[in-house]
Amino acid sequence: MTWTKVAENLVRHPAGTIYLRAKVAGRKIRQSLGTSDLRAAKRKRDLLIEDLRHAAALGTEHIETLADAIAIEKGLTMGKPKLKQATKDYYGHLFLKIGESIPGHKKAATWTPDEARKWWSIHCTKNPAPLHANNALAVVRRAMRTVVERGIRRDDPTKGIKRLKVPKTRIDDLPTIAEMEAIIDRIRTRELHHSEEVAQMVTFLAWSGIRIGELRGLRWKDVGEQWITVTGGKVGTKNHEIRQVPLNLRLRAVLALRERAGDHEPVFRLASPRIALSNACKALGLRHMRVHDLRHWFTTHCIERGIDVVTLATWLGHKDGGKTLLATYAHHQKLHSLASAAKVG
Repeated sequence: MTWTKVAENLVRHPAGTIYLRAKVAGRKIRQSLGTSDLRAAKRKRDLLIEDLRHAAALGTEHIETLADAIAIEKGLTMGKPKLKQATKDYYGHLFLKIGESIPGHKKAATWTPDEARKWWSIHCTKNPAPLHANNALAVVRRAMRTVVERGIRRDDPTKGIKRLKVPKTRIDDLPTIAEMEAIIDRIRTRELHHSEEVAQMVTFLAWSGIRIGELRGLRWKDVGEQWITVTGGKVGTKNHEIRQVPLNLRLRAVLALRERAGDHEPVFRLASPRIALSNACKALGLRHMRVHDLRHWFTTHCIERGIDVVTLATWLGHKDGGKTLLATYAHHQKLHSLASAAKVG
């Protein structure tokens, strides 16, 4: 069985999976990165080595109570240099909620599974949002893993706790093109301050698929003849990578209406069209739409128009070649396939 070196600290198993092989703080590490794609493996390698080095730096801190263990995990999480400010804010709030629900004075070595389940019940009662509760559980589990690795105890008392079921994002019952035009017209004709700019923002989001945070970071220097370059501004994109989205007729029409300022000036100055979008949907008797649903709308529209998933994934900034799209929008893919089949013969 021959392993092949494919990059610095990366080796490929004969079956294809890439492993990290490195030495961090005097400790030899060999760990599967769960991918055969070299580009993805390099990203995972950098993040994992960063985490291991940071963990080694905190490895001498004393752990006695649950509060000590959570504090070390907080240092590991918040100390990541590439962590976005929005993510730091989120985890800061999450650690605050954990601190309010967990018995911090309890000895980390003697916290029982029953006591862990009791904490989980209390935390879920106070913080019922499934995704946020599950993230809190993941934090506590990482803290207990550190406790086990330090030899303070042999088991993780949270092992038997089941995560909450997270409802799937609704991508059904999205507006038709005509209904989307009606939503935009409703916003535009409200005759309120900034109504025109809000209508233009909704149009731009719906026909580009970019995220609201990415739109806030869009500057005039990012607008070219054929493409817009999505950088995310100071915050950056979700995956920290720059991408390009082609300018279609709808986007060109919106940009033609905007007053072009200096290269470093924002294309849109408003923070979000959230309230106007919600009010317009309610007034028209349509189901509630979040701003992020405009991204789902764009994706669904592209699939229904026959855009291949690899191209669409590139526009959206997905790095998995369309796997997420195939999994999330499988129903729409089937409908498009049936519609296409009807044209045969």
